[in-house]
Amino acid sequence: MIGTPGLQSFQRLLYHKATIGGRPVSDVPAGKTESVTTYPNAVEDVDCNVQAMSGRDRLLGAGLDENATHRIWFAVGTDVLYGDLIKATSGPFTGSYYRVGFVEKFDHHIEVTVRLDDDMKVKDPL
Repeated sequence: MIGTPGLQSFQRLLYHKATIGGRPVSDVPAGKTESVTTYPNAVEDVDCNVQAMSGRDRLLGAGLDENATHRIWFAVGTDVLYGDLIKATSGPFTGSYYRVGFVEKFDHHIEVTVRLDDDMKVKDPL
């Protein structure tokens, strides 16, 4: 599959990096009474391309009215699911957190529609 021309040309577009949080785990640390959410299965340095959506660019064509702010593209095989937390770790969006709202898989890439999550930016869990 690496020899596929469409895939090779798409890989060149993935010039940003991100951390994908995966499934969160709530645990009560020793000596504490309040649970803490951690992301033990986070995957770091995933190649991606983060793009801000312009105006009212939404998924109305798919029958969804999702309040999305950005789109992120990943290579095929990247493990990203609805509800996942993504942190941009390079490029102009470094340090921004996104919550996955919609995942669409194509032959050469995965397109994820996300919304900016400023609450997670303050907490910085990843």
